[in-house]
Amino acid sequence: MSPKPYDFALIIPAYNEENYLPDTLKAVQISLKALPQKKGLIVVIDNDSDDQTCQVAQSFPEVTLLHEKTRQISAVRNKGGFFASDKTDKLIFLDADTLLNSKVLEESLKALDDSKIIGGGALLTMSTKRLLGKFIICFWTLLSKTFSWAPGSYTFCRSKDFLAINGFSTDLYAAEDVDFSHRLKKIDKSKKYIVIPQSLETSSRKLEWYSSFQLLSHLLPIAINPRRLKHQQKLDLWYKRPESTKPPSASSQKTKKPDR
Repeated sequence: MSPKPYDFALIIPAYNEENYLPDTLKAVQISLKALPQKKGLIVVIDNDSDDQTCQVAQSFPEVTLLHEKTRQISAVRNKGGFFASDKTDKLIFLDADTLLNSKVLEESLKALDDSKIIGGGALLTMSTKRLLGKFIICFWTLLSKTFSWAPGSYTFCRSKDFLAINGFSTDLYAAEDVDFSHRLKKIDKSKKYIVIPQSLETSSRKLEWYSSFQLLSHLLPIAINPRRLKHQQKLDLWYKRPESTKPPSASSQKTKKPDR
């Protein structure tokens, strides 16, 4: 069997990410240039965006752009994962608002070269002055280190293991990353699922969009009843954005008067 053409793939799901995707892809470019001996495939999966996400992705010639209309993060990640599995043995899932760096990429690839490791992720940092935001990051870091849970913002595995568990669960509309970690570990309990100590910066946009009360009113019901994770209509924190963050409609753009 001939070797696959890429050393690894970076899979980036994107829904209305015109504001964050440019910096994310620039960070990816810089990280790849720092590892010239490695050949990486960059895949952006547009999730039926109605802003300039596709145009941004297409402005980077090294990016392969795919499309997935189903509004579910698992389905979007799986679209990229199944596509890339034919082209590489190593998959890395990166959110469109998370900035990759070469150290994290290098350590991730080293981990995937280790036969004793089945997959993993990285720690996250977030620039925020809000107390709740700092608490969320500290609490997640504790959970991540304690239970070896990788965030969906950055998760890596081998393509054969991704295929073995049929990717991310399409029964879940959130927390699919924790479930993915758990199911990967079950493939071979003698192997480790790791969280590398190097960290990535992710955006604090949900903290900017919602008050502390709104965030808690979304999260506490899920903690009480995790079955809510299977119902998209109960997960507005992940699937609905405040009106102020949405791009203007075509009709409003046409009627808008030019600045004078």
